[in-house]
Amino acid sequence: MSGVPIFPTGIVKTYNSSTKFSEEFEPKNFSVKKYGGSNKWRSEKFNNVMLHKSLNGLHEWVKTCIDDYLTNELCMKYDEHFISESWLNVNLKGGSQPVHSHPNSIISGTYYVKADEGHPPLEFHRTRPSDTHPFISLSEQYTGQHPNTATSIAFPALQDTMIVWQSPLYHAHGPIQIDEQRISLSWNALVNFAPPSEKDLEDFYRSYTYRIKFVKEDT
Repeated sequence: MSGVPIFPTGIVKTYNSSTKFSEEFEPKNFSVKKYGGSNKWRSEKFNNVMLHKSLNGLHEWVKTCIDDYLTNELCMKYDEHFISESWLNVNLKGGSQPVHSHPNSIISGTYYVKADEGHPPLEFHRTRPSDTHPFISLSEQYTGQHPNTATSIAFPALQDTMIVWQSPLYHAHGPIQIDEQRISLSWNALVNFAPPSEKDLEDFYRSYTYRIKFVKEDT
């Protein structure tokens, strides 16, 4: 392929933890409630579970991954970032997650505390399925998978790995078909960006039109 891919949908990166945080995780530290009509349980909304003292090691590791993602993947300059919300998902057999995105955040991630072979992957979608028609369908004509032509791309859910992505990206996972439950910890992060440099201020087209300052909460 010699063509130049332009305007790809987003960047997804998988991080492998050298520390098995799954071995340090204690489910009794967190309460979960059944979520909607699915066979899925979730921790209490607006309770930032990553701030629990038992997850300090995981929290610090996640922050280093966010640094890497912002610096080396998105190539952004920033002052600080912080996890604005985080929650546990416990999926039993039949549990699934419909296509959705994460509002009110800039980047998001999921760490797999317990995952087994046979659990469905995390699928990213170019658009919501309802947005893809009507159009001239080309999906049947492609001879191979490519991120710039595919309508969806799947990343395996592996224990003690974390998938990080830009929050607006649509994603989902299918129903769990095996008896073993899957436990994941998902989070959203906000970023306070670096103030403009003198060069930025001198160049009208590089200068900021506005700045948003996000406030970190300790809950």
